[in-house]
Amino acid sequence: MTLVVHIDHDPDLVLRVEVLKQLQASTSLRTTDCDIKAGRVVLRGRVASFESKRSASKLVRNLPGVREVCNCLSVGAVLAVQPENG
Repeated sequence: MTLVVHIDHDPDLVLRVEVLKQLQASTSLRTTDCDIKAGRVVLRGRVASFESKRSASKLVRNLPGVREVCNCLSVGAVLAVQPENG
């Protein structure tokens, strides 16, 4: 059985993909995540600096479909996740 998901029918899912693409493009924001409901973006995770936190809001705020940004990012040491060997 093949599962096909059409994200174009869910505006919040389409927006989530775009937000995550923007965040992943920035090295300092790769550990962040987001929740989206009705165009309201909630940024979650940890970043290393206040500048990175501000940058995340700026990146997301101007994307089409974003109505509001709630920046819940924590600032502090970010632990790098190492891939498992095996």
